[in-house]
Amino acid sequence: MTYLYELITLLSILSQEIQYGLFWTPVDPSDQDNAKSFTMYKQVNKKVKPVPGVFPQEAQVTWNVPYDPLETLVPLSPHPPEVVFTPKLTKEQMEALKINSKGFLLPEEEKLFWHIMWLHQDALAFEDTDRGTLKESYFSPYIIPTVPHIPWEYKNISIPPGIQEKVIEVLKLKIDAGIYEASQSAYRSQWFCVVKKNGKLRIVHDLQPLNKVTIHDAGLPLILDDFVEPFAGAQCYTVFDLFWGFDARKLHPSSRDLTAFLTPLGLLHINSLPTGFTNSPAEFQKCMTFVLKDEIPEKANIFIDDLPIKGPTSTFPDEHGHPTVLKENPGIQKFIWLHALDVHHIMHCIKEAGATFSALKIQLCLPEVLIVGVISRILDLS
Repeated sequence: MTYLYELITLLSILSQEIQYGLFWTPVDPSDQDNAKSFTMYKQVNKKVKPVPGVFPQEAQVTWNVPYDPLETLVPLSPHPPEVVFTPKLTKEQMEALKINSKGFLLPEEEKLFWHIMWLHQDALAFEDTDRGTLKESYFSPYIIPTVPHIPWEYKNISIPPGIQEKVIEVLKLKIDAGIYEASQSAYRSQWFCVVKKNGKLRIVHDLQPLNKVTIHDAGLPLILDDFVEPFAGAQCYTVFDLFWGFDARKLHPSSRDLTAFLTPLGLLHINSLPTGFTNSPAEFQKCMTFVLKDEIPEKANIFIDDLPIKGPTSTFPDEHGHPTVLKENPGIQKFIWLHALDVHHIMHCIKEAGATFSALKIQLCLPEVLIVGVISRILDLS
């Protein structure tokens, strides 16, 4: 039955991707220079472009830091206590974090990072229902800026019977998490499902009709090389992945009907910044940059939902060439301690803003990490 389900799912996805130009499309075979080339997603002439224009005043986002996050930051002790497991952070969940899986940390240092994770357990998301939402005290709900238009109604894409139950499970999960809710919209967009790397289904919304009438936000993340290069040469790194990314950013009630789609559970709309919406990357990047502005670029940076933190570039060697250790606790090296302070501080800032971290994707205090698909490691500068 498992193989049958996977086959039906694959055939469904292939038919949807071919229909909507989302699959690998061969270049014209008559073009000998590019006969073996392939283009991904849509051809250029089929891509939808948003509308250039000036953002209306009512769509301007209000950014605010309601209080200094440092006022509520618990001081980090150089003598970390033993971890006490809680219903929120169980022994099994702690083990799933894979702290010191590479053996890079000394025993006291490992204990230190266990303690940091315990302090910020409310910001760790293991399940979809653990997802946080950026607070309205920081950011006003996002209003989609559009030009005058006629509401659209597109015929829904059929759900293959073999995966319908799984699709309904995903829909109910997102309703329970507050991502979707019932709608009385005049709009109806198409959607379909794809299989993620872990084998679970992901709902993909076709927001091309919305993008056509949206005033474009010119903001963008940094160029990838410019983002990654400053991280080279640190002695250690931590990388966080913000849980559910855009879903942490609230959409204004007046804009939610623009995202409506028909499902076996009725007409629903999206309550958060939609994936596939033309302005989502720019808006989310601005929000996270605002939260981390005091840490960028010296300690950390943000690439949409990827948050790398770099440690010191030196181990502060003593006269014997050994890394300096703390006087208060010789079991903790100074460079590890300084990095732990930064991780503690940044986790607190993110938590206070309302966002959460994907617990199972954390790369915690390692000499080599993957940053937006690029490996950063210690460089031998001798």
